[in-house]
Amino acid sequence: MLKYYLILGLELRAADEEVRRSYLRLVKRYPPERAPEIFAKISEAYEALKDEPSRIQAGLKGSLQAPYPVEELASLPSEAISGREALGLGRLLEWEKAASP
Repeated sequence: MLKYYLILGLELRAADEEVRRSYLRLVKRYPPERAPEIFAKISEAYEALKDEPSRIQAGLKGSLQAPYPVEELASLPSEAISGREALGLGRLLEWEKAASP
């Protein structure tokens, strides 16, 4: 579930309206015609975080998966705290490229 927050560049305490604004901002930047793969990731993240019931369901499902190497997850707290700067989609895409065989 953490990956959804990273994709949308949100804090874990983000409200429904913040999730919506971030989604709309990213969709404008990565429309499906120009970046279909990125758009699909953004849409998946939005569907998982759009409201409280969705977040609960995604949290239960996500707790059974480990999408990133342990050392990368260990570095997240120090990076996330630095100046309230969101990690964002760019960093997540870098991690996915590095983890791909």
